[in-house]
Parts: sequence; C-alpha cells; structure tokens
Amino acid sequence: MAVSVILFCVLVLFMIAGAIPIEGGSQVVIFKTPLFLVLAGLLVVLLVGCCFTRRLTRKRIPFLLTHLGIAILLCGAGLGFMMGRKAEFGLPITQHHVGRDIPLRDGTSLNMGFGITVREFAVDYYSARYGLYRPPTGAATEDSDYQLVKEVTVEAEGAADLGASGEISGNELRNEEDGEWKRQYVLENEWILQYIASTPRNYTAQLRLTDDDENATDVELAVNHPVTFNGWRIYLMSYDQEARRYVVLNARRDPGRNAVIAGIWLVIIGTALMCFRKSKAPRTDDTN
Repeated sequence: MAVSVILFCVLVLFMIAGAIPIEGGSQVVIFKTPLFLVLAGLLVVLLVGCCFTRRLTRKRIPFLLTHLGIAILLCGAGLGFMMGRKAEFGLPITQHHVGRDIPLRDGTSLNMGFGITVREFAVDYYSARYGLYRPPTGAATEDSDYQLVKEVTVEAEGAADLGASGEISGNELRNEEDGEWKRQYVLENEWILQYIASTPRNYTAQLRLTDDDENATDVELAVNHPVTFNGWRIYLMSYDQEARRYVVLNARRDPGRNAVIAGIWLVIIGTALMCFRKSKAPRTDDTN
C-alpha cells in the first residue's frame, strides 16, 4: 500500500512538470521517458495485484472498482499518448477542395483515410458595436472630418436607438450573403455607422467527409460539438474573421479514449460506494 502511494505521488510530480507550458510544447516529452513509463507500469501492476490478494466479498467491491478504474485510466492514457495522432490545420471554405493529406508541424503529412470538404460556414452573433459619426459642420475644408457622437450596441435580432437619427435594426446592418456585420453604413441624414467589433455566439461548418471508396457523408460541425468519423474526432477551432475564407480544424485519433472514460466512471462509482459503506464500530470492553 505504501509503495503504491509513493509511486502515485512521484507520478503526480511528473504530471505537474509535464503540464508546465514550454515553447513548442516540448514539456510533454517527459511522459515518454523510460523512468516515467517504468513507474507508471509498476503502479498499474501493483493496483491490479492488490485487487486479488484477498477473497472477493461485497464489501470489497468499491475498493476493487476504484483501483481497477485507476489502472484502466492509466493504461488508456498511456495508449492514447503513445499511439494517438492529432493535427490542427486550415481548410478553405469551398465546394470543391478536398483535404486529404494534412500537413504537420514537423514537415510531414497525415492521411486520415478520408477527405474533408468545408462546403458552408455560418456565424451567429450576440451583438455588434458601432461608432455613430456625424458629418462636419460648416464649410468643408481639408481638415474637416466626421466626429464621433457615441458608440451604440446593435443586437442581431433587435434594434438600436440612434437618437436624432432614429433607430436601425440588426438585420439592416448585416450582409444578406453571409450574415456578417457591415463595416460601414450611411444613414439617410448622411451620418455614418462605423463597425468596431462583434462577439460571435456560435459558428458552424457544413462538412462533406469522403472515404477512399468515394462514399460521401454530410455532417454539421459546431463549436464544442465534435464530429466522429472513422475513429477520428474533428473539432471546429476558429475561422478567418477578416475575409471568412477558411476554417481551422483539429483532428484527433485516440485509441485509449474509451478506456480513459471507462476508468473515470469506475473511479467515480467506486468512490461513491465507499462513502456509503458502513464501517464496523470499535469494540469496547465492558468491565462493569
């Protein structure tokens, strides 16, 4: 028991060291060192071994679930780290380009076994900020310029009060083609609304995934809602906010992911059962 606790503490120190960010991400190399692998393997052996040193009883089930869960979690994490693949890349938004060979940072390319086409892309906004400018008063000169009156916030589905210039709806300030906020809008009284910034609420991409047999599958990819295809999980990371010409995707293949999830659930269930396990009251000698 004491050896397992010491090993676990040492491995935690390794994990803390591997979590400290270093330029280029080289801090994760510590998880591939022989010492870390030997210590992790030894801890797994001890955890599994202690589960079978005594006869199985109902009271030992929480203990078994917790220890086996940690062992399975470590095995899954190690498998995913050693054999997993991941890549972050940009793809153009077009109906025709199919991304198959993904360039990696080390100069090599990754073939995921299928192609990706980003057919459409849409952004949903919370609101946008505009500056309301009035034209120069009096005779126009070379030094005349529009003057900022105030900043206004325009909701995507609402309207903004412009004071003496009336009001304007969010739909009027967005392009019909792509839904983007217009960079500049001239009002009827020649006052100008100048775009400042906006906050995206959500963005989605329509993907077409084509396998080697040219079988196509259309899926919708959204932020925090990855798509799973042929063992790969694809995440939508960001997009070109200037011209909206491309999106940035992250693809991961983790063979140990299911083992990690199973291990976490075993630890949760085992720990919860331990909280409700009744312990025997200590014996007291009745000397009266």
